[in-house]
Amino acid sequence: MSDRAEQYYISTKRWVSDLEFFQIETDFLRHLQYDYFIRLFEPTDVEQLKDVGNRLLKLQLDMKAAHMECSMQLDRLTLIAENKSTEDINYLAVENYSLADQINALTQDYYTVKKELFKLTESVMRENKFLLA
Repeated sequence: MSDRAEQYYISTKRWVSDLEFFQIETDFLRHLQYDYFIRLFEPTDVEQLKDVGNRLLKLQLDMKAAHMECSMQLDRLTLIAENKSTEDINYLAVENYSLADQINALTQDYYTVKKELFKLTESVMRENKFLLA
């Protein structure tokens, strides 16, 4: 296995780990949203919460698809490392750059959606706190 292919393997392993962490966290956020946050919102605010929830669900689906693509890339690289397949560095490079762009976009989307959910929840919690005071 060439040094470049080995670097692609390392990058892809890191992306898989990141995606697995994001999946755990997005599952947690969805449970919070449906189990607790929904109770805090007025009917007029529920639509905003649903919109963020739908975007979170789409993000989870996109992350699962990216995880599958990373897994396929890891499988290809493993076969190369085990000398069961020939190394096509050009193909690996194209796949790696495509995955890098996809992971970067997903990471940005993830932080944007998470931030919106937290801001929305924070504003509703402040409203409820002021109503209780």
